[in-house]
Amino acid sequence: MNLGRQVAVAHQAREIQRSATLSGLIYELLKRWARGDYSDRDTIVGYVAAAQIAHAGSVQRAIEMIEAIRRLEASDRAHAAPVPARFDEGATYGRITGVMQDAKALDPRALTYARDLELLLQAAAVTAQRHALNAGRRTVEASTAANGTTWRRVTDGKPCAFCAMLATHPDYTSRDAALRVQGSRGRPRGRRALGSSYHDRCGCTAVEVLDTWEPTEQEQAYRRLYYGAREACAEDEVPPTTENILARMRRDGGGIVNDAPKPKTSTGKGGGGKPPRRVRGMLGADGPDEFPRLGGRKVPFRRSDIEEFDLLDAEILLDGDGSGHGLHRHGSGAGKSEFPPGWGEREVVDWVNAIIDNPQQGKVLDDNLGADFYGIAQDVAGVVVARKHGRWFIATAHPLPLDRW
Repeated sequence: MNLGRQVAVAHQAREIQRSATLSGLIYELLKRWARGDYSDRDTIVGYVAAAQIAHAGSVQRAIEMIEAIRRLEASDRAHAAPVPARFDEGATYGRITGVMQDAKALDPRALTYARDLELLLQAAAVTAQRHALNAGRRTVEASTAANGTTWRRVTDGKPCAFCAMLATHPDYTSRDAALRVQGSRGRPRGRRALGSSYHDRCGCTAVEVLDTWEPTEQEQAYRRLYYGAREACAEDEVPPTTENILARMRRDGGGIVNDAPKPKTSTGKGGGGKPPRRVRGMLGADGPDEFPRLGGRKVPFRRSDIEEFDLLDAEILLDGDGSGHGLHRHGSGAGKSEFPPGWGEREVVDWVNAIIDNPQQGKVLDDNLGADFYGIAQDVAGVVVARKHGRWFIATAHPLPLDRW
């Protein structure tokens, strides 16, 4: 392991440790608020202050890592000054007030009250950890853009298939970070580089690359798994979309990724799998791949015609793409409908697919320009909007009360 990688690995371990400390502090703060020990105002002030201190620490440690690697690997070059990520106090305020509103909305008389409150507070603490880690990650991304260099995504010990897939990609450049990513539909996917999508409990970090990056044995295993999944897509005659690749990486990634199914035991338990998709609703579908009629009108496309809705699409729904689209994550403060607290990309993907697979109501647009599907999944009512841009795709999806269907 070269010296630059050693610096990066040490930085990663330090970031995970420090952010975990923040998560514990936020959890304890919210627990005491829920007990009535702290007022709303004091809790908000404490939360924002803790988040700001954690942000500043993560930024400073990222800058120290950047400068250390530059001294070790490219001391003879002139480098642009590191660019610190900006702290968004408004978004931080929105997150804590959203958590408090949700906690107050719980019914203390309900049998599940204690459990629901606990899950809510745990999710808030984990989300605070992700935002603290993102401060250092965004600092590396912005600094490499200013320096005209590249950066890589480095995973922690045993990542999920999504993170392992992104870690197999070539070095990300300032161009990647500056431009909107284009999806397979030819439409913009978001303003962030593909590799800079991070989920809750993600230990990945971003590292500037100034010298030849020699993959570790672990990284080589990710590459073999990724390219094997692409080949499996070809053998199965399905397009190599993100979701199709990830499904095969999870299937074949035992011992490599942490979300591979457990092997079945002699009792038949352990592995299993998801139930088959495309279970039609009771509205009268014309065929196994046909949608039920919506408002008496035939949907002008089949279920299999829709581009796979993947984790990157879900990220845009949750966090936006910079154009005003999306921003439905809980606590975003954008004035839009929000998904439940604790929901991340995977929960949104499952929710969208569940409504598409089993719509309860809907409408077909005039001139067959698209269709809107209404349904309830995971106790959340909402709408999924399908439109065409070369191929049919999910244009947007979000919670929507029943009285607005």
